Amino acid sequence: MSTLFDQYGENYDAAMTKSIGFMGQSHDYYTQAKAVHILSILRRHLGAPRQLAVLDVGSGVGKTDRFLSGGIGHLTGVDISATSVERARRENPSVRYEVYDGRQLPFPAESFAAAFVICVMHHVAIPDRVALLQEVRRTLIPGGLLMIFEHNPLNPLTRLAVARCEFDRDAQLLTRGLSARLLKQAGFTIAEKRFILVSPFAFKGSGCLERAFCQAPLGAQYYVVGQKTG
Repeated sequence: MSTLFDQYGENYDAAMTKSIGFMGQSHDYYTQAKAVHILSILRRHLGAPRQLAVLDVGSGVGKTDRFLSGGIGHLTGVDISATSVERARRENPSVRYEVYDGRQLPFPAESFAAAFVICVMHHVAIPDRVALLQEVRRTLIPGGLLMIFEHNPLNPLTRLAVARCEFDRDAQLLTRGLSARLLKQAGFTIAEKRFILVSPFAFKGSGCLERAFCQAPLGAQYYVVGQKTG
């Protein structure tokens, strides 16, 4: 998989435009929406994000980190693609980035208050998914959070976007229920879950729409939050 994503380290933006251009929004629109949710989740469960150390697992070229680096105290990204990490370091100099082998994260136990994985799990081989989540759990402090953001396979526009994406050709999409089960198998307690991006456009009242349908499988994506307990 690192070889695949190394091909797109410098061409990621063009590939994303090809994938979702028919929606009429830039990739930044969807990325920023997830960043807003991450900060909100952190505030609800852990307090001020500026006081926290947070890990971005599968950080890619650092697109999400661009919207988070000013709001999180210590942000670290890790990815298996050296080419992607090189670009992320260049574009987000305030964020620490590391390359890793996809199995053992290069951090001591209990290094972070929270971690997030955005559209990563659908690239992970099915037998390896729980092991990855367990390895992330190792790096979290007691009470720490792991946020999974994924495509909603029940949304037909999402499935079309995935089908059009060059680097999603290996994707095996996960339902929200499956992501929750994987977190439980990895030793987490489910703290929160919701569908997001119900509308592909922001408009007056779109926030109300998002809240009204957050538990209906209409959103383009979803998140599930696991908490390290026990």
